[in-house]
Amino acid sequence: MNLCGVSFIDAAGKMLLQEMHRQGGQLVAEGCLNQAIVKEIIGRQKAGKGEATRGKDNKKAPIIFYVMFARLAAGSERG
Repeated sequence: MNLCGVSFIDAAGKMLLQEMHRQGGQLVAEGCLNQAIVKEIIGRQKAGKGEATRGKDNKKAPIIFYVMFARLAAGSERG
């Protein structure tokens, strides 16, 4: 996901990016704030890999849902 043209990421956007990254998506960002957000997301995932996930529901949502959601959200901001 190329975030170079993004000027703001809210809490819902962070959650979306975290899920996309968790499912294998790569995040590319420019600017101090967006790069810090991406580093935070990547760091959380690395830290979480060492934790046990037994007893947790590991259902994965299809990545296409998140991609389409991001496109719809981006489209509504432009219009």
